Amino acid sequence: NPQYNFPFVYPQSEKGEEIAENANRAAVLDSNLDTWLPAYGIVDATGATTETGLLPNCGAVHAPTEFSGFGVLSVINVDVTGDVAGHTTTSVLAPGNTVYASTESVYVATQTWADISLFDPNEEDAWQQAWDARRTSIHRFALSGDDAAYVASGSVAGDIRNQFNLSEYDGHLRVVTTTGETWDETSETHVRVLREDAGELVEIGSVGDMGRGEAVQSVRMIGDVGYVVSC
Repeated sequence: NPQYNFPFVYPQSEKGEEIAENANRAAVLDSNLDTWLPAYGIVDATGATTETGLLPNCGAVHAPTEFSGFGVLSVINVDVTGDVAGHTTTSVLAPGNTVYASTESVYVATQTWADISLFDPNEEDAWQQAWDARRTSIHRFALSGDDAAYVASGSVAGDIRNQFNLSEYDGHLRVVTTTGETWDETSETHVRVLREDAGELVEIGSVGDMGRGEAVQSVRMIGDVGYVVSC
């Protein structure tokens, strides 16, 4: 998360917003690649660091089709008989916290939040609208060849529970998501199907209206059949 490397300041009141904005712009303009990109170090058997460097080169850092944050997510190919090398890394400008892998792909998902500024701040439920608009961003890396390659990104409405909510089958990604809230019984479970199209993971079908007022507890996908447990 490169933003942790910046000396950002936060305004304590409306009067300090312009000062904070100018200071934060100056911090970004004063940054360099070391500030933004992840680094690596090789440590030998004695504990000494023998080599350091930036993990990906600029040509291997990609921007997803939908902004997902300033974190840099990297997938690294490691030769178990050799050292870590930056050229075997591909990265995408997005954080990630859930990983699912098939024999063909690695998918990394993270929850993204709608910008509160997109909603009318004078409305009492603006924050609730932003919360309800949250989505799960998903990024695909192909495993064919010697290096893992970033291929496509997409997003779906709602939350996923864990990596079992994702399943690749016959060139499609199946995702089980939950929208709404259990406490007010507005929650609803969906099974969505995504397909890669020109660098995007596009939703091509879905089934919803399941588990009203409930939360997903477990998911299993076996071939062309899926099982979803909610309560």
